[in-house]
Amino acid sequence: MNFSQDTTALQCVNQYAVKVNGGSGVLVSSLHPDVAYVLTARHVAEKKQVVESYDGLKIKVKKCLTFPDRGKTKGLDCAILVIDPVEGLNYAPVTTSAIRPGMPCWMIGYPESRAQMVGNAKQIKNQDCTVGSAESHKFIINATNGPQKIYINGFSGAGVFIDSNGRLELLGIEYGVDEAPIDYNEQAGRLVCYTMNHFIQLLADKKLPPLAPDYLGCFSRISNLIFNLNFINNTTLAEVQVYLNRISQNLIDNGLPKPFQMVEKYGSHLLIPSTDPGAIMDRNLWVGLLEFYVICSAIDSVQCLASEYIEDSAKTRRFLYHNSSQSWLAKLREILDFANQTMSSHGVVVVGSPEGNPLIEPDEIHLSDIITDIASPNPVAQKQEIDAHTVSKLESLSVHHLTALNSKCLVKNEYRLRGKSQIEFVKLFKEYYGEFIKGRP
Repeated sequence: MNFSQDTTALQCVNQYAVKVNGGSGVLVSSLHPDVAYVLTARHVAEKKQVVESYDGLKIKVKKCLTFPDRGKTKGLDCAILVIDPVEGLNYAPVTTSAIRPGMPCWMIGYPESRAQMVGNAKQIKNQDCTVGSAESHKFIINATNGPQKIYINGFSGAGVFIDSNGRLELLGIEYGVDEAPIDYNEQAGRLVCYTMNHFIQLLADKKLPPLAPDYLGCFSRISNLIFNLNFINNTTLAEVQVYLNRISQNLIDNGLPKPFQMVEKYGSHLLIPSTDPGAIMDRNLWVGLLEFYVICSAIDSVQCLASEYIEDSAKTRRFLYHNSSQSWLAKLREILDFANQTMSSHGVVVVGSPEGNPLIEPDEIHLSDIITDIASPNPVAQKQEIDAHTVSKLESLSVHHLTALNSKCLVKNEYRLRGKSQIEFVKLFKEYYGEFIKGRP
């Protein structure tokens, strides 16, 4: 990705950056809708904080959080400014990607060399960089062309961003040069940055809401991403997406719980058991879950999916996510174990994952082998009979992959959906998905 030439990406990521006193900072959201943060360097925020957004808006700081300057946390140059969320501000998505040496990245901030320019939008600068060495709490970036110190001063507290599947995400916060230049004419190409781990720990120590992507605040922030369909005809695609977006927006307006509320209530129960708990923050999970709720809404002919509906449906219908691009069928035993323990007979599990070309359902032989294995007794048990009740229950369950399901029900029926009214579309939508997902009893 050529970030310097990508105007849309540049404009978007610039709006995450704020000016903090004589340095920089990054806007991030929390798991609570009434709390947001500015991540920066401690030495930038030590005095009374003056914070301005990209377009010059003054942002009121409620509290400045730093680690105790003693013991193991002595000298940690990171700070968090607690602010009220402001309508119209954009908050940086925090990456869940691992840091790897050699990764291209971009530092966005307010260098001293531009301090006299009029307007924050003109003062902001993006600096191309590459990740050097990396540890769990700290990493080094190498600034392209080794800029002089005057062009680096003011970047303290700036966000470092990476390209994650075409989306720019916050990797860490820069707080200084690795080796201090002797004068302003010397190059300062090696910069030290904190990963998100220190900031996550600081919020945990202060018992404040953890960092979270902005889309956890409301499904409406990702509703335009649902049902990414590979249709041939762009007109049909546009019509279908309008209809699906209307259904999703109607659910949101009628009380669909917000993602952060679901995190608090269901947490890891949205994930296949062995999945990294950090996957709860993956955008793909929440896009898939919203698609799942749109499908449920159509099948059950309901316009309100409040908490009561979701809880009542959980025994017969579940969405589970796994953040691996490998075959989801490798997790089939875990899925069936989970369903056996938490769901009733004849339930349906819909699996979401970033796998590129998933099968819609498991092969019968593969499924039968796993069911037999689950229902087999412990080798040291006195009775060696296979649990017939468990076999019967597991055989009654249906398991499907969401991406393949959408392809089967919508993409394969593109020509039948062409030119239909919304009423006709919903009828066909319910019919197609109803072959795989039964309505509520």
